[in-house]
Amino acid sequence: MSTIEQCEECEGKKRLKCEDCEGKGEFECEECDAGGTWTCVCPDCGHEHKAKCDDCDGKGVYDCEACDGHGEWDCEDCDGRGFHEVEDEEETA
Repeated sequence: MSTIEQCEECEGKKRLKCEDCEGKGEFECEECDAGGTWTCVCPDCGHEHKAKCDDCDGKGVYDCEACDGHGEWDCEDCDGRGFHEVEDEEETA
């Protein structure tokens, strides 16, 4: 015999916060200091101009690869509804 209990891992929420990005779904780009551009300086004349950051495509942030930018993922410990089946211990007489 078995019973249905709330999933302890997701606490019945069906989803878990991504630990890599702490649920934000993205990271600030370190290459451009989250500004989306960086300053290029000509080595010959010293002229400066802004260029779009190649790492974040000019957005200043990039999606978390662990959760595909969603900030969370489906709990794999439960049945997709926040519960799981638990086998009851058999009583011996």
